[in-house]
Amino acid sequence: MSLPNTAYNLATGNKWILSIPFNSLDIEGGEDPSFLETIAFNLYNFSIPALTIGEANFSMFGVGIPIPTHTRNEDKSILFNYMLSSNWNQYKTLYKWFSLIADEDGGAGTDTASNYLLDVTVTMISEYKNDRFDIVFHGAWIQLLDTIDLNYQNAEANISHAFNLRYAFYTIENL
Repeated sequence: MSLPNTAYNLATGNKWILSIPFNSLDIEGGEDPSFLETIAFNLYNFSIPALTIGEANFSMFGVGIPIPTHTRNEDKSILFNYMLSSNWNQYKTLYKWFSLIADEDGGAGTDTASNYLLDVTVTMISEYKNDRFDIVFHGAWIQLLDTIDLNYQNAEANISHAFNLRYAFYTIENL
């Protein structure tokens, strides 16, 4: 019995690049132009959110039978872990995006939701550096900027950071 080629061709050494198009933000008040560009994040860890289909119980002769409700359920939250670049541009840009939603004093930001919601893309790249497919998180906004551990004991390691996004829905394109 022969096995299909997919049984031998396993994904190894894949990479994931997150692209956030900050240039599509509608910023009021003449913001710094260096903020308005697409920023790439070298991800080292993230999970594609789980999807489930809702169900309802249909009862027939006293026996419950689950049937699909044709609704898509998901958490709509995703945590990205990435390695900071040496100029800290990614963190600076995330912080500015965060500040559009909530000011430093904890109050509401100055922009409306349509000004800070973005469609962000994770590009899946094979071990041969070829694009495989994109995961697009539509209507995303930043919810959490995680702590950054700065420690002289670990001075040779890359500095990593995490942030959490909330989104309306996601699609998989070019699969």
